[in-house]
Amino acid sequence: MLASLLAILYAEGSMQRQRRDEDDLMIPIVFVVLGFFVMLGITGQLLGKYLTHRNPIVATAPQPAAEPKQAVAPPAATTPAIATPQPAAPPAAAAKPPPPPPPAKAVPASPPPVAAPASGALAKLALDGGTVIQASGSGVESKLLGFVKDPNSAIDKATWFDFDRLNFETGSAKLTADSKAQVDNIAAILNAYPAVKIKIGGYTDNTGNANFNLKLSGDRAKAVVDALTGLGIAADRLE
Repeated sequence: MLASLLAILYAEGSMQRQRRDEDDLMIPIVFVVLGFFVMLGITGQLLGKYLTHRNPIVATAPQPAAEPKQAVAPPAATTPAIATPQPAAPPAAAAKPPPPPPPAKAVPASPPPVAAPASGALAKLALDGGTVIQASGSGVESKLLGFVKDPNSAIDKATWFDFDRLNFETGSAKLTADSKAQVDNIAAILNAYPAVKIKIGGYTDNTGNANFNLKLSGDRAKAVVDALTGLGIAADRLE
């Protein structure tokens, strides 16, 4: 009995020692396992931070699903078009300077009109064809020329122009030398205006015999006509 009891106690003691040994063995194992998990966690955190800094993960919205493509029928075959080459536009011509004006030709121009001279003073009068004469502003030349150039002039028996530089010797029908200038001017006017015809009249003062004076007046008018025909004026233009 005692032997059995001792055997039981020994067995219990052995089991307790074995449990203590196992407990002692389990403590290091637990610490090792805990240390492994701790190290695994630290390593995971370090690895996560490293990967996060190198490749940051950005959350993006999910892309909508692509719509299913519909089948498109191939285009019908067409006749190939050939592009017609367009001719290149000609280059714009450079602006050419205007041609120089043609040289002016010398054209004989009529002398510029001269203002009517003052009464009694001699000045130049321009006639058609370029002829210039010296005459008085109140002389017969100026009056006759103004009448000829005026398109509204009317011919009547009451219109007469008195010679102002035409003189005769006393009691004679002979022209004095100083009368030649005015006779030449009248001839120049008639030559410049070939359509003009004039009538020459003479008169004397009432001194002396009336019949003599009447004949002398006619002779003096004829003397002026003869002087004009002598300068080339046709007799049918004079009366």
